[in-house]
Amino acid sequence: MTGILVDAAGELWPDTSLALQKSFRAELPAPEFCKFCVMNLGFAHIGRARNGLAVSWRPTTLSGATFAGLMMALSDEKQARVSIATLTEDWSYELVPSIEAARRRLIDVFNTATCEQEGHYLARRRRIESLRSDDHLSRLLNALQSAGDEISLRAVRAVLDKLGKGRFVLVKPDQGKPSLPVVTWGAGYKRFTPDWALRRVGQAFEEQPDRAYARYASAGYREAFHRGETVVEDVATSTWWPGRGRTRFTYTRLLLPLKIEGKGIYVLSSSQDIALVEPGRKLAHEV
Repeated sequence: MTGILVDAAGELWPDTSLALQKSFRAELPAPEFCKFCVMNLGFAHIGRARNGLAVSWRPTTLSGATFAGLMMALSDEKQARVSIATLTEDWSYELVPSIEAARRRLIDVFNTATCEQEGHYLARRRRIESLRSDDHLSRLLNALQSAGDEISLRAVRAVLDKLGKGRFVLVKPDQGKPSLPVVTWGAGYKRFTPDWALRRVGQAFEEQPDRAYARYASAGYREAFHRGETVVEDVATSTWWPGRGRTRFTYTRLLLPLKIEGKGIYVLSSSQDIALVEPGRKLAHEV
């Protein structure tokens, strides 16, 4: 009995389908073609054998549609034990006693997967004076700077509530620690759910699903902290998120060191879409 390939749109195919192979101009034995689809095309595979089912997948390349198709396809199978082969940096294998146990395990991995593969991240410094006076970054910067050389954390939160538009992250760098502890994370970033942003408080900034993006982004915080300088930069980047894949976007970011009363130096980041800064303008280094 043939197995099933779940394609990038969530559609189901027999894993011996010649039509599917021809659509990719491939002429491979079925096992090799299935492995190629899982490793390179974001497909999932359900193999059938006498002693059970074998699922192979790569969670960091799977779309939400593919994952939904995989869940539905498993529900249609007869009860059996399931071997799960998961590709992250390397292949890992586990055996579960039932389809329901396999579904629970796949859901847990899919919702908590992290991606180590790098997308692109390009940043270009701008003069602070280049910010338009009517955009929120300029108003936020002026409000915080007018508070004086030292400001209370309560006052910072009040300014962020009024002018931050939910797009801000406040961290407390510590020269003795490699990570950036998050003090507050705004709920206005489209790529992060409000619940996820709320859970970041007290966690390391670097603990994001796209680890490479987090490393690149955190470097700006550290530079602003060590130099004690306000930074404005245009960023063109891409990030990966479980179930959504990799998304490309551009934004302008403000990085502002803040001396908090009795607590030391914090760094605030706030951003806005490029289109909100200069309509119709594109970054010279966009690819």
